[in-house]
Amino acid sequence: MLKTDITAVIALENRTRALPAMLACLAKQTLPAACYEVIFVLYGRSTREQLAVVEHYAAGAPMPIKCLYAPGSGEVHARNVGAFSARGEWLLFLDQDLLAGPRLLSSHLDLHRKHPVRAIVQGAVERSKSLHAGSLTRWFMQHDKDLMAAARPDSPLYWSSRHCSLPHDFFIEGGGFNESYEASRAADITFLRRILRNGSAALTLPGVHAFIWREAQFEEERRRFWREGFDLCRLSRALKDPDIMFHFELYRAPIRFWMDDAFMPFYIKICREGPLDVRIHGKSCLRVFTHECRRGAVNALTEQTAVGRPESVFIAP
Repeated sequence: MLKTDITAVIALENRTRALPAMLACLAKQTLPAACYEVIFVLYGRSTREQLAVVEHYAAGAPMPIKCLYAPGSGEVHARNVGAFSARGEWLLFLDQDLLAGPRLLSSHLDLHRKHPVRAIVQGAVERSKSLHAGSLTRWFMQHDKDLMAAARPDSPLYWSSRHCSLPHDFFIEGGGFNESYEASRAADITFLRRILRNGSAALTLPGVHAFIWREAQFEEERRRFWREGFDLCRLSRALKDPDIMFHFELYRAPIRFWMDDAFMPFYIKICREGPLDVRIHGKSCLRVFTHECRRGAVNALTEQTAVGRPESVFIAP
């Protein structure tokens, strides 16, 4: 039975040190504490010791908090676990690298209540002023930067679940995020396509109420982009939609791909040496992450052609 207005679902992996700041922001919402709940879902390489830390910090919060454990799973599964456990009439998904502004929850609720039809709402994102200007974040690549303004909420290629809200029953009816994809971007594309077919409105939340606070880790981002390339290539073929491949720049001529591959250790070494500052090493990071996306796409096709006819991810330059 639903017993609260809105539930914030946050999937966590290796972020326990930041919990005091995250909880402080969530506790300072202008919405009364009785009107919302927070669900943390620990996933991936998270441990039971980290779960105990989350539960310890959550015990003193003024709002209800659930701490769930989904080890070995991906971010997509973790979000589903949190959403299906929620009691709120509306769901808010918030990326683990974002801090909530004081009007985050009330602003989402106000927009939903004013709109005449059920809607899915995407919120804008800004870098926190306290974050070093040269810090690498999960909003580094151009297709990630495009998400920050939330300017095209009705386009699956420009929509993200990193900061969004929708009616809980709408999410349940749609079956949640597609867990055949581990990468959030691929799961987000399939989710919004399904939502829009049901006649939902797609809106942008006015103002900025979520802020990037954390520096991303280079190796963590390499793994993420490989997985995104892998899943996006699979999705493009499943939907027979080449626009996905073009949007995420997954196509590459064979000779240029293998040349990139040969030089990649050099760029990786540059990014690993000393403190990473994207103002200095940004081009190297861009080369590495772009190549990881393309390498993931090549691996996806290699896996698919093992059971089907040979095809190529490449096009002529």
